[in-house]
Amino acid sequence: MQAAAVALGHQRFVNWAEVLVVGFLGIPVACLADILEPALSPRHRGFFHSVLVVLLCIVGFFAWCKYFDPSPGSRRLVASLGVAFLSHHFLDSLTPSGLPLCGL
Repeated sequence: MQAAAVALGHQRFVNWAEVLVVGFLGIPVACLADILEPALSPRHRGFFHSVLVVLLCIVGFFAWCKYFDPSPGSRRLVASLGVAFLSHHFLDSLTPSGLPLCGL
């Protein structure tokens, strides 16, 4: 990976503090939809398991970047946690139940 970065003219070193923060926060963030809507029935997927939440997260991230101009470190942190949160939805979309559009 580092050789590819050098070949592209970038020298990027791993910030292990960021890796640890995202690692420790990424797991509960990825489980957040199930924490907010526990699986009490087979059809437990409501608003927080919907396509609408996925779209709101994506639009919210870009709006936050445009209007608040966060630092590159903050951007990476929020983007990484967003990927963790959205990975839950991606995996849920692969199940036979899929994801509801709005879940309401």
